[in-house]
Amino acid sequence: MKLTIGMIVKNEEKWLNKCLTAIKPILDNVDSELIITDTGSTDRTVEIAQKYTDKVLHFDWINDFSAARNYGLQKAHGEWFMMLDADDIFRSCDNIIDFFNSGEYRNYNAASYVSRNLVKTSDGDSYTDILAPRMVKLYPHTRYENSVHESLNTFDPPYKNLQDIADHYGYYYETEDEKIKKFNRNIGLLLERLETESETTPMLYVQLYEAYLGANNEEKALYYLNQGIELSRKLNSIVLIALYFHKASYYQTGKKYKDAIRICDEYFLVDRQIRPYPLTTDGEIYGIKAESLYSEQRYCDAIDSFKCYFETYKDIKSGKLVTYDSYLVSGYMCSDLCVMPLYNEFIECCIKSGKLNTADSYLSTYPIYRYSYESSRISDLVKLIIQVSDNGFYGHINKYYKQLNELGRKMLSDELFYRLDKDAEKNNIRKMLIALSNEYKRIDMKYKIYDGYINYDDVFELIYDYSLQYGINEDVDLIYISLARQYDFTRILGLPGTDIKRCALLCCRNIENFFDIAEHYDGTSVRNIDLAIKFYEACISVKLIDNESKSNDEKEDIIRGLFNVKKKLIAEEKSSISEFEKLSIAVKNNIKRIIECGNYKAA
Repeated sequence: MKLTIGMIVKNEEKWLNKCLTAIKPILDNVDSELIITDTGSTDRTVEIAQKYTDKVLHFDWINDFSAARNYGLQKAHGEWFMMLDADDIFRSCDNIIDFFNSGEYRNYNAASYVSRNLVKTSDGDSYTDILAPRMVKLYPHTRYENSVHESLNTFDPPYKNLQDIADHYGYYYETEDEKIKKFNRNIGLLLERLETESETTPMLYVQLYEAYLGANNEEKALYYLNQGIELSRKLNSIVLIALYFHKASYYQTGKKYKDAIRICDEYFLVDRQIRPYPLTTDGEIYGIKAESLYSEQRYCDAIDSFKCYFETYKDIKSGKLVTYDSYLVSGYMCSDLCVMPLYNEFIECCIKSGKLNTADSYLSTYPIYRYSYESSRISDLVKLIIQVSDNGFYGHINKYYKQLNELGRKMLSDELFYRLDKDAEKNNIRKMLIALSNEYKRIDMKYKIYDGYINYDDVFELIYDYSLQYGINEDVDLIYISLARQYDFTRILGLPGTDIKRCALLCCRNIENFFDIAEHYDGTSVRNIDLAIKFYEACISVKLIDNESKSNDEKEDIIRGLFNVKKKLIAEEKSSISEFEKLSIAVKNNIKRIIECGNYKAA
């Protein structure tokens, strides 16, 4: 058997069914088993568990998470073991399935997936990501350690980081009391370990810091944080990296930016014996320092930290940078959630420092579209893009446009048109729009640029050239309809690829539209009456005018009425002769009579 999935549960009916439904693809597609250890549930937890596995065990709770998990681990038959919580809900298990079915698992000793710790805040939901060290090759000595925040003792390299995401609801508290109650429980278990363990590990201080901070006891949290730093330095433990991250993050979150910057600088001076090469936590520290410098309005100083942040994050996302500390730290800065806010701050720093070439370089090449998800952030970025473009880089607007997602692109073009309408003399705005429309063949954009700023002859010429080059498409159709509202059907019919029926379909969507058109043409000219009749007949032929409210007789009356108008106009044209024309006729008649009389001299 390739894999054993192990869980402990107690009164988890709220999440368990969702959790097990999400991992069922693993159980169905990988040679695997599911072992669930119940520690005394009084709700439907056991009943739900038994629907998914016949290996439901019972263990009497003794205030020790590792003891409960090890009870199930002893029954495992898989080559590998995967740890799971009942409130872990996988979005997809595809990478885990491929890892085992492809045989790739034989090349590694341990693997992780992304545990997304969801948090409810006053500003809405947030999260932190951690590469959960929860999948290991199973050895006879593999065990869980620690009574709380238990972990597997054989998580050894080489590692494989799998990108499947499990939403973790363990820290998603509905009330503040619920949160404090859970952290106080953890504090009790951790303090018991602190008193009874003969050799205290630095990781225990990380857990005490997190527990006291969660219980809103900042004084105690900082005490244990500093104790942990001191012990980690003494032992040359890599846990020092995690402790420094927590301290820098604590000061940044508390808006003590000078302290945060100081701790970040200290972090990069950590002894090379602990930090011999770049670490994944570097990305978190670069992000914290950059944001803190920005908040202190040290814009020029912040730029280098921002650059390091983006480069490190790129290496983390690509899998190029994978180090053990990533399994100790819940990353926040290095997550899609934070990339865009930091990106906006970075571009703003470049603008305020006068380093527009740097802003142009990142706006042209950094794939921000991968992280664009929040409309207010995109809106902020659009304004920064226009600001950079307006300072000599308007020709690069199409490169910036390319790096946005669909919403960002729409926001950018809408904002440019808004500014064009607001200030018609803004020549750079028009240049940006023309650059965009040329690059992406946006006929609709060009039409909006020209509409209201130059005459319609230029618009028709534009559409004519575009139609010849690219043919008729939805963008051209939209402009046809727009121009139809100006009642210039003659010009539309002159465009390539059009015919009377097409124009009828575009311009006369229903009988009411036709009446509007007919009313406009009535009494104007013979040519336009002819066109109105053709349109009406075309509408009938494509069944646009075919409803019960108008009988065939009524339709014939409409055409007959139009013909009568036409005859009347023709008659009026014949009878309405100007004085000049009357004089011309009289002169011609006199000449004719003179010629007939042979009196050429008089002529």
